Amino acid sequence: MTNPKTKKLLFLCSPFFGYYKHIREELEMKGFSIDYYNDRPSEGQFQKGLIRMLPFLTYPSILAYFNSILKKTHDQNYDVVLIINNKVLTEDFLIGLHQDHPKAYFIFYTWDSIHLYPSTVNLLSYFDVAYSFDQNDCKLVNGLLHLPLFYTHKHQAIGEAMDIKNTVFKYDISTVGTTHPNRYAVLKELIPYLKKQGLNLFCFLYIQPLRFVFNKLFVPEFKHAKLNEFQFKELAENEMIDLFRNSKVILDIPHFGQAGLTMRTIEALGTRRKLITTNINIKQYDFYNESNILVLDKNNWDSIKDFMKIDYVLIEDSIYHNYSITHWVETLLNTCRTI
Repeated sequence: MTNPKTKKLLFLCSPFFGYYKHIREELEMKGFSIDYYNDRPSEGQFQKGLIRMLPFLTYPSILAYFNSILKKTHDQNYDVVLIINNKVLTEDFLIGLHQDHPKAYFIFYTWDSIHLYPSTVNLLSYFDVAYSFDQNDCKLVNGLLHLPLFYTHKHQAIGEAMDIKNTVFKYDISTVGTTHPNRYAVLKELIPYLKKQGLNLFCFLYIQPLRFVFNKLFVPEFKHAKLNEFQFKELAENEMIDLFRNSKVILDIPHFGQAGLTMRTIEALGTRRKLITTNINIKQYDFYNESNILVLDKNNWDSIKDFMKIDYVLIEDSIYHNYSITHWVETLLNTCRTI
């Protein structure tokens, strides 16, 4: 890869948990000049709720937002366009970007499964290369390449600094995530069980207010859900980092039918924390180790306490590095014809 000091990159990504900042910093370390935009018009709770549940009502604001980006970036002559995820991406916007930046190399990455945003498939032809965190989607969708998610330098610093064997943790098990029916249904039974085992837990279930109302009315799993079970404001990035620092084990419950490994899973790897997950596909990955990872199902809850007693086993540095943000960004860029 040649020296890209004068190269310009347009970057669209959700500000969710601040991951875009780490990606941007890594790209800047590669010498790129970055113009960043949110991948949707607003981070307001009401707007995000409408986008998720009644997207047709938000189409005028989405159209206006993408047109404003086209106007602002019209004469920037980007070398690379990087777009992460497709919550509201439109074909007209991509056509406009190609017209304005005909020499740019277009890269797409999704950290959501295709079944959540099926329109993604119809947009892939506008990109020179497209990646997904979900290996099953890559098998089903022609041209979609598999690239797992990443841990940041902050997670790596925790993993490298601590003596896990001699650390007294604030929490035995922690779980953080956006609420969906499968996750809520499992935790509704699992959390009381774990508390009866005498384990100290931290459980943070985030949900958009509009989504909570919708779920209460129409989703069977939420029929008896209570307000005090949920949080309506996301954890800040520094709070998430502190939680990893203070937790012995991370509990991960992905969307039903999701094969790709969640961000929590890779962050547990980066911080060298033990992991309990319901995603059986993790056994296919090179970092899988039974001492570090327990794949949970309805029949093995009794094995959790024994799993907690097993020491963490360090994995090979070469494998560990392959899930870092540095390797992730390098993989995205390594096919660019313009750099």
